[in-house]
Amino acid sequence: MPKSRKSRRRGPGRTPRQVTIPRLVEEFAASREAAGQDGDDAWVLQPLAELKRDLLDSPDPTVWRSDELAELLLDVVPRKIHLDADDRDLLVPTLADFFAFLEAGGRWSARSTPRAELVADLAQHEPAIRAALADPGRRSMGGNIIDFALSQGLDVSDDASLGKVMEMFNALSYEERAAVTETGRLPGAAAPGGTGAGGDHAGAAFGLAPDGRPRLSVVPDLDEPDWPEGEDPDDVELADIWPGFLGDPLDPDYEPPALSASEQAAALAGTELVRRADLLLDWLGTGKKVTSTGALRQADTAEVVRLLGLDPPPVRSMWDVPELTLLWAALITGGFVDVGRTTVRPATEAAPWEPHGGLADRRVEAGTVLLTAALTAFLALQEDGTTMAHMAPMTFLALTKATQPGGVHLAPDGHDDDVLALLVHADLVALAAAGVLSVSDDRYTLVPQLLPMLDVVMHQVLESLAAR
Repeated sequence: MPKSRKSRRRGPGRTPRQVTIPRLVEEFAASREAAGQDGDDAWVLQPLAELKRDLLDSPDPTVWRSDELAELLLDVVPRKIHLDADDRDLLVPTLADFFAFLEAGGRWSARSTPRAELVADLAQHEPAIRAALADPGRRSMGGNIIDFALSQGLDVSDDASLGKVMEMFNALSYEERAAVTETGRLPGAAAPGGTGAGGDHAGAAFGLAPDGRPRLSVVPDLDEPDWPEGEDPDDVELADIWPGFLGDPLDPDYEPPALSASEQAAALAGTELVRRADLLLDWLGTGKKVTSTGALRQADTAEVVRLLGLDPPPVRSMWDVPELTLLWAALITGGFVDVGRTTVRPATEAAPWEPHGGLADRRVEAGTVLLTAALTAFLALQEDGTTMAHMAPMTFLALTKATQPGGVHLAPDGHDDDVLALLVHADLVALAAAGVLSVSDDRYTLVPQLLPMLDVVMHQVLESLAAR
């Protein structure tokens, strides 16, 4: 008896293979307009479906499961899509309407959670979803800068506007820059150039005055015999307490020379970290597989190590290569790569990486965010309570001096009896190996135009300490 052929007719739960996300969203928008609703609200479905496909390995736009939806709305979307208050209000009802549209058209996949159950889950978790979407802590540093730009009415898709964004950001006060990278908005109701939030300023623990300039009054232990007797900490001269192994005290009034966008782009591109980022992101292409820890697989790690010109001993894991680990952390923190459950790929939302030869303004923004993220990852407290840095406060001071003419000179010998000097030297060596610093004859330098961003780094480090 001949075998009967399986029916190829589409029924409930079956979706044509040729269905695409943009086409499905267009049909949904048309259905809303036909029902007297605003078709423009359907736009949010396209990035939702694309993020589900790219980061959750769920490519079918007609398959929606409860566990994936929770991860998408509570974790992925807050990091990747910038929604204003009105869009946040529309997200859940629009998504529920989309599910009804799929079911009414016979497109609701049998692999999905039952629609009624999924809609009930959405309603139950809507307050948590709104809170997550509004939480700046879930966004990358670059994402918060973009969010700030949008709040100022700037079109971040326009190249000239991106240049204005960075000009506006760099013109902010210390407190304002720190607040923008942390929250996407200015502190309180302060206007650009104002005094920022009141109270204890975040730079105190690293010896910075409220204006972000070095003061160092709180770096030494007040019980130490070297502390000038009877002096108020805020009145002590920098030269009186400056650690001798860092050479001459830095100039508190130093300002980096003004450079054009193309000159800044060239300076940032001259760092080894940016060069390695160019190579790694180009190598990632459309995506590579990652392990359960979010690292590249062993064979890919070996390939990347060769590509970047690193020379570590044979390793079992990407996490065994400090130079690659710091670059990886900076790319994630900066929002330049998307790491999904099983795949990593270059990010395309918000402000993606601008490759070598790209537009100068975008190149400056990308390089600045990357180097800032790398320094933050190196100095900040990690989830396990450790830091990559051996002596974060003193290393921060060394980095500040590294932006000034002549940099900071610290030789490996000559300080055998000074533990602080040995620890700071180890940190500078590590940052040079990672491509953040340049080094020649034991003299370490950092791109001078990054000096304003050190305020942001320091604030992020203090936030990591306060969170413990």
